[in-house]
Amino acid sequence: MEGAAQTILSNAGQLLSKEYQQLRGVGGEVAELRDDLDVLNALLVMQSEAEDGAVDRFVQVCMKQLRELAYDAED
Repeated sequence: MEGAAQTILSNAGQLLSKEYQQLRGVGGEVAELRDDLDVLNALLVMQSEAEDGAVDRFVQVCMKQLRELAYDAED
């Protein structure tokens, strides 16, 4: 009985270790995604406050990237 308990605890420990490693990596990805979204948001705010209101090519590219980031975030 003791051997079975040790095996179960060992397996649980390995699973928890793997889960921890995966979750630790997610935090960095979320922070990077948040930073990218902050930059794109700042650019879009600047463009929306521009006097002529024209959407230039740069902003169009930013909008495309923002949509792609949003899709990635959903995944």
